[in-house]
Amino acid sequence: MRVFIAPGCRLDDPDNVEWVDITSFVRIDQQPIMIRAGRDNDAAQIQPLSCHLAVDNSNGEFSYLNPHGPWYGDLDIGTPLRVLPMDMAVVDASTADSDHLGIITEFVAPSVHTPAAGMLLCCWATTAVSSSGTMSVPSSMTVGPAIGGNSPVRIAWEHITHGDTGTRTATFSGDSWNYSAASIALPGATTAVEILSGTVASGSPLTLTTSPATETGQWIIAINRSNYRTTMDDQPGGTPAAWAVLADGEVSSDLVGGGQWNPWIKVWARPVTAPGAQTVTFGPKDFGDTNHGFIFVVDHLDFESMPWMGVTERFLGEITELPTDWEIPTRRSFARIEAAGPFQRLQQNDEPLESTLRRQVSSERFADTVKAYWPMEDQPGANSFASPTPRTRPIVFGGDIDLASVDGPGGSDRLPMHRHKSTFFGTVPGPPLLSEIGTWRVDWLWRMPEEPPADRTALTVFTTSSTAHRWRVRVGSTVRVEVVDEDGAVLHNGSVAIDPDLLYGDWVRFMLRARSTGGLNTEYALQAFRPDGENPILLASFGTTFSPAWPGTVHQVGVSNLAPQERSWGHIVVSAAWSNDHDPFAGNADDGHAGERAGRRIIRLCDEEDVPVEILGDPDATPKMGPQRPGSFPGLLRECEEADGGTLVERGIGFVYRTRSDRYNQPVRLELSPEPDLPIPPEAKRDAQRFRNKWTITRVNGSSAAVADPEHRRRYGHYDGQASLNLRRDRDLEPIAWWKLHLGTVDEYHWPRVTVRLSPQGAGRQPAWAATQLGDLMRLDHEWTQILGVRVEQLIEGWTETISTDVWEVDLNCSPASPWRVLQFDSDEFGRLDTDGSVLAAAFTSGVDTSMMVEITDGPLWTTDSADLPLHVWVGGVELRVTDVAGTASPQTFTVDADPVNGVEKALAVGEPVRLARPSVWAL
Repeated sequence: MRVFIAPGCRLDDPDNVEWVDITSFVRIDQQPIMIRAGRDNDAAQIQPLSCHLAVDNSNGEFSYLNPHGPWYGDLDIGTPLRVLPMDMAVVDASTADSDHLGIITEFVAPSVHTPAAGMLLCCWATTAVSSSGTMSVPSSMTVGPAIGGNSPVRIAWEHITHGDTGTRTATFSGDSWNYSAASIALPGATTAVEILSGTVASGSPLTLTTSPATETGQWIIAINRSNYRTTMDDQPGGTPAAWAVLADGEVSSDLVGGGQWNPWIKVWARPVTAPGAQTVTFGPKDFGDTNHGFIFVVDHLDFESMPWMGVTERFLGEITELPTDWEIPTRRSFARIEAAGPFQRLQQNDEPLESTLRRQVSSERFADTVKAYWPMEDQPGANSFASPTPRTRPIVFGGDIDLASVDGPGGSDRLPMHRHKSTFFGTVPGPPLLSEIGTWRVDWLWRMPEEPPADRTALTVFTTSSTAHRWRVRVGSTVRVEVVDEDGAVLHNGSVAIDPDLLYGDWVRFMLRARSTGGLNTEYALQAFRPDGENPILLASFGTTFSPAWPGTVHQVGVSNLAPQERSWGHIVVSAAWSNDHDPFAGNADDGHAGERAGRRIIRLCDEEDVPVEILGDPDATPKMGPQRPGSFPGLLRECEEADGGTLVERGIGFVYRTRSDRYNQPVRLELSPEPDLPIPPEAKRDAQRFRNKWTITRVNGSSAAVADPEHRRRYGHYDGQASLNLRRDRDLEPIAWWKLHLGTVDEYHWPRVTVRLSPQGAGRQPAWAATQLGDLMRLDHEWTQILGVRVEQLIEGWTETISTDVWEVDLNCSPASPWRVLQFDSDEFGRLDTDGSVLAAAFTSGVDTSMMVEITDGPLWTTDSADLPLHVWVGGVELRVTDVAGTASPQTFTVDADPVNGVEKALAVGEPVRLARPSVWAL
């Protein structure tokens, strides 16, 4: 493994991260590199990603307070750390480039080192002044196909012994400018099976295809050459696209021609994972460059010497602990570094995020539109309403006001209650200009418990206009807008009747807007909404144009509550907007985005916090959430995870969320067998830790639902589970409870520890392991007597990777995959539901009998349609393949193969249950 740190940098500023390779300091002999991800044993929640390793600190390089250290003051808590696989493990793959400005005739390929006998592969490329010259390689080497012309390229190889190879020099008989060379050491008794070469004109991709006889286990070495210093592919095309870079010989840009005429060699490798012709495509070059390429198919590579091939980044996170230990008297010192992904730091910061309304209105999106904003979510003890908008002074209030005493709508924290003779007025920043023309809008939330006996003011808006100077919104049996001039004369009085059951008793959003239509005409509109997370309900809407009047600009808003009725206000927004859509300042933020899908909420939250996230599965197939109340960022993410039943894990500086439905009906991602993958027997458990035979699901601020499995409770006792979920609808509670009950009554082993050896014996599993993610399906083929005939298919819930001097292992924590088989119509594998009740009607001996009598005790008969056959059944631990079902009444006759599918031969008595071997269930 290669280990890097970035002293003085932060992962949240990726463009300015400069990595330093500290692999030479890492002391695996003192402490193996350990990387943990996912769930640890039977833990309910995903644990933060972590990495532990030790480095040699004898000279104080890793001491934060060492003034002589190379990273003094920069190597501290939060320093980025990453663990990468080596390009070819212990094999040194090197490149060389030329800084020659004159004519050259010798091209030196750098020396490399291999720990055992193998093959040395060298590549040379030059930019020639003319096409008349020829290139020659050392006589000890076998020469591959030549690509000549004005840009000659050569490859050659020879078998080498243990140790340093020395350099290899190619010569050019003509004149050339610059060159690039690469040496690759391929370990083992490697042989060249096939060599292909090709070249195409500028701007075209180059495709090479190996022989149809190419075999699984062989390796493809792909070599591409650019004549110009242009961008090279990260990896060549073709299937599969799991390449490792072996050499990257980019020539410096400051050479002749501004770096334009400088050759560049790049070499990749990948294993052949399926037999047959292998297609490799090198992307087109630009600037008139000819596309040169080679394919080198080799056999008998020594996997034990290159265990990391094709493996992706193993860890990316931040240092969380950097203690130092001294050994006396030798003075040897080791820094035992602990690092973690972003979730650990985020969990320590438990400060709740602001309400969705406050986050929305005060976001950068509306920085140029919002002129003043007062959320009014201030806590008891405050003597003013603060504003998050720049240059806006707090509102100083007076009278009888109880702060944070009323539950706001879903998108708000608690809001104040205003009682008799309470007042508040807020001033909009900016000078009180005399301009009579403007466009403005005022939004606010308002609540009155019941209809007042007379009209009451919901808000007063003061403008700079001398005509339309004061706008008063009044409510009673109607909603009314009253406009007066500076002298108090009424210019306009408009109203609309409204159902009091809609207007009173809950929160209402008002939106008053005005603008000039030219001349002395002022147009205005008032709208009133009942906030709702999915479909805001319009209570009232009216407006008109009146004159003579100018709208002016808003300079103050507020109210004097002289009436005895209690009222509440919140989230007053003054903006320079006419839009009749309430979405710009509220949208679903009014009700805390209630009704938002769990997957969509995770995407939005991560976007707001500038944290990368990838969703595996369909975010729109996740449940609808209740309102997002103020809470910590990781807490709100967990809330979505719990509501859906998916898994949230870290990757790099961000997250991956796997939806619940993405865990359904998975293909096998990792297929293992005891030899050579498992160095020690795995640990399988049959215990009660996961039992839950009754579930009660409660909706936050809502109802609850409880379901139970009486038979399971009679057999094993009572194991109750409870969960409080932030869901949108009560009707979602019971289905979720049934699903959790289904997961909690699985009649199977779970496997908390499956140790997989990836190096040296199991190196062939490394590409598959590199692509494995939490929640993937693992299948274990075995012949263990203790569970002979039992298929082991488990979902990977977590792992611990351990990398020591000579071993790379991973301990998997797994859970049964069978509960996640859900009904999928038109599927041979997942399109079958189990019987309600069937038993043997006569004795049967597996491995001997081919006809079986089955009595149906509950539910419909088994299918007799030949299109539904064959099917597999499970009888007393025996899996049988049924080829025919006959009979229109119970009992029915099953024709089965003589040889049981799982090899179990035994006598089965009358009454033994007959079930579908791998039934599907209805998905949540």
